[in-house]
Amino acid sequence: MQLRDMLKRDFDLDLAISGGFGQSRGDPIIVLDCHGNAASQTIFNVLRGLGRGRQILWTMLADSRIDPQDKFIHQVKILTKFASKEEIITQRENYYFDLTASAAKHLATPIIYSDTASGIRLPYEIRWWHFDNIIDNEKQHPGLGQTIAYGGPGMKVTVYVYGQAGQGIPSDLGSTLAVQMFDDALSDIAKAHPSAKSVGKAARYAGFLVQQFTSDQEMSLLALTAVNGKTVKIRVTYVKDPLLQEIVFESLTELHQILAAPFSADVFGSARAIRREHRHAR
Repeated sequence: MQLRDMLKRDFDLDLAISGGFGQSRGDPIIVLDCHGNAASQTIFNVLRGLGRGRQILWTMLADSRIDPQDKFIHQVKILTKFASKEEIITQRENYYFDLTASAAKHLATPIIYSDTASGIRLPYEIRWWHFDNIIDNEKQHPGLGQTIAYGGPGMKVTVYVYGQAGQGIPSDLGSTLAVQMFDDALSDIAKAHPSAKSVGKAARYAGFLVQQFTSDQEMSLLALTAVNGKTVKIRVTYVKDPLLQEIVFESLTELHQILAAPFSADVFGSARAIRREHRHAR
């Protein structure tokens, strides 16, 4: 069975691809999209489908043309994590894609949410979180903004962006208004999930006000911040697991880095550069 047929059968991903399974430069996945942005989106969807099929956590590290003679053969490098019963297995893996149809020399940055007033731009991938869907609440409920869902094995992530630029909570998370909005959000969680118990006290983490919760089967957290007057609220639920705990907070840190530089032309490139700087600093 071809990879395209497998992704359609298992995950209802109808992608414009042919060729091989991308395990070597001689057996690349051929991307048939003729536009660079569409081709990039297809590559991320392929990786998402493969990750879901293997039930692994993954994040993109880099993409590059591997040989000037193979102008449009790209090597995409990802980092994967998988928790077995004995250990956490971390690997770097390479996938190969043929982008001849679009003549793309590099992967574009798939942006799935953009707000010109505040400068917020959210990419397909936020470290270990991968885009699922977006709901525009403004049509039926003006003022409630957009709901952007991300996910990964054992994790569900919802990012809410709402309010008018210049009219939301201030950047000072210690302000009375910011604290009140966070308390209101905590009250909403208590009503909707009465079995959830707070873990410690609310604290600041990576530019967010954050509160963790625990229940019988899962952990969750609420995070809140502001960007140029827009309110950004994040709700994450995940299976109780030390690896997922680490993954969630690593992804939250990257989200803050993305929000802190909203006008970057290359959100992925900027985030990867920041991670490289952090590794060198350690």
